[in-house]
Amino acid sequence: MKRILEIIGAIDPMVKTKENPFFKSKYFDINNLIEVLRPIFLAKKLVIMQPLININGLPAIETSFRDTETGEVVYSSIFPLPNINEPQKMGAAITYYRRHSLKSMLFLEEVDDDGSVKEKKLDNMSALKKLGESKTKAELNDVWKKLSQKERNDKEVIELAKELQAKFKKAV
Repeated sequence: MKRILEIIGAIDPMVKTKENPFFKSKYFDINNLIEVLRPIFLAKKLVIMQPLININGLPAIETSFRDTETGEVVYSSIFPLPNINEPQKMGAAITYYRRHSLKSMLFLEEVDDDGSVKEKKLDNMSALKKLGESKTKAELNDVWKKLSQKERNDKEVIELAKELQAKFKKAV
C-alpha cells in the first residue's frame, strides 16, 4: 500500500484536454493518463494490467497493479462492463471504464486548468500517508483519532480508511 500512496502523491491533477462534443464538456484522455502513469509506476516497480475478463458470462475490466519482480497483485479492482453488442460502442465503453477504473483507484482529480486543486491534494497527502503506514486496526484507529476534522472529512482519506478497515478485518 505504501507504493500506491507514493504514486498517488506523485500524480498532479489531470488537466482536461479532450473535447466531448456530445456533452459539450472536456475530459482527460486514456493515452495521456497512461503517459503520466507509466513512468511513475515503473519507478515503483509496478505495472498496470487491464485485461478484459468474463464474470458469469458478462464482460468486465480487471485493473490490477502488479509487482514487476514477483508478479504479485498489489491492488486490484473489477468493473463490470455494459452488455453491448456493437463493437464500436463496446470499444468506447472499454476505454471509458479503463480510464475511470484508474481514476477511482488512484483518486485522480480532473481540472480545467492547473489551479487550486493541487493545493488541496497536498493538504490531504499527510493524512493519507499516516493512514497508509498503519499496520493494524488499532494503529489505524489511533491515527484516525489524531487527524483533524478537516482531514477526517476528506473523501480520499475516508475511502482509504474504509479500505484499510476492510483489509484488517479480512486479516483477522
